[in-house]
Amino acid sequence: MRHTTLRLAFLSLFVLGSACVRPATAPPPTLAELIQGYERETSPYFPFTASERGLHEYDRVLANDIGDDWMRGLKEICTRYRGDLRRVDAGALSAKDRVTYDVFAYRLDLCVESFAYPWTLVPVNQVGFSWPTRFPVLGAGRGVHPFKTVQNYVSRILDKLQVSDRTQAALWVRGDPNPP
Repeated sequence: MRHTTLRLAFLSLFVLGSACVRPATAPPPTLAELIQGYERETSPYFPFTASERGLHEYDRVLANDIGDDWMRGLKEICTRYRGDLRRVDAGALSAKDRVTYDVFAYRLDLCVESFAYPWTLVPVNQVGFSWPTRFPVLGAGRGVHPFKTVQNYVSRILDKLQVSDRTQAALWVRGDPNPP
């Protein structure tokens, strides 16, 4: 009887002690860490923006922004960063950092919510965010990829070859039975 009581007492202490112990949580990331991480992780998704920031390894990349992998990956990144941003204490930020916080939160909310609408099926966006409105700027050698050297021309030709794959994918997604 005494051993049973002793065992029961130790078991009770163990259960009560483990209930009081919280699992350790990581400290919330800083706003600067979040923004830098987001920019780094989204560079492959937005190669023109990456090139504008000086990451020239993306100069010859054309994102497949109508593909399932692209959409699933970007949505996962935006969702994860939105959750991490909510852990940041916005009240402790300076006025300047609070503006950055609010803009970043808006951008992440817009990113996540944009996947509720099948915008990849819209053929042309008249405000400049679709390929039919971007190609004339790129073809004229303006924008982020100006034609100043022979290498610029070679890169554009290689990019044009990759565009045919994107066109075929777009036609397939839209249900064209005989893509080119």
